[in-house]
Amino acid sequence: MSLDGKIATHTGESKWITNLESAQYTHCLRREVDAVVIGINKVLKDNPRLTVRDQGAIKSPIVIDPVRIVLDSKARIPKKAKLFNPNSNAGELICVTNKAPKSRIKSLEKITEVLIVKHNRKGNCDWDDLLNKLGQKNFTSIMIEGGGEVGASAFEEGIIDKVYFFIAPKLIGGGNAPTPLDGRGIKKITDIVNLKEVEFTKLQDNILISGYINK
Repeated sequence: MSLDGKIATHTGESKWITNLESAQYTHCLRREVDAVVIGINKVLKDNPRLTVRDQGAIKSPIVIDPVRIVLDSKARIPKKAKLFNPNSNAGELICVTNKAPKSRIKSLEKITEVLIVKHNRKGNCDWDDLLNKLGQKNFTSIMIEGGGEVGASAFEEGIIDKVYFFIAPKLIGGGNAPTPLDGRGIKKITDIVNLKEVEFTKLQDNILISGYINK
């Protein structure tokens, strides 16, 4: 994100805010988890691959891609999305709700695995039901790379254990520019969430701040 806490401009442009070394670090993090989760809006805007590619100086002889999970309550993902990558050694999992048209679900099931989960009050995929079903599939760690809405929903549900903030010395501005945690936010400073075991890493002119949620 930028120094003023934006992950994109108010028009949705986000490439590239942080530098190459930050991107390489992200690929190393992907290598360490079972799955990477994003929302459908990130697919529609950025069309990412979510594979492990450029790891910079931290090389591994064996690279295993994480399973790519998309929160897509209404099954809107295009069949030509880049994350349907035949060159990857891991698959995809599209999470939909029963609000998704059955015809779209059947169409997706022809090319990938579809997981139907409960919907929350906003009609989006319910985190509790999703995590329970992922646990049944032996997933033990997931990394959420979604935008501000996905991050906010996970934050509000209290399911985040650790955060990584890559901060670039750039300013974007704008009240409508998205942040890492959109949504409602907290009401009182006394409800603020603190981090523990905080670490600071310099990545050229970027700073990585990581830490565990103090629950």
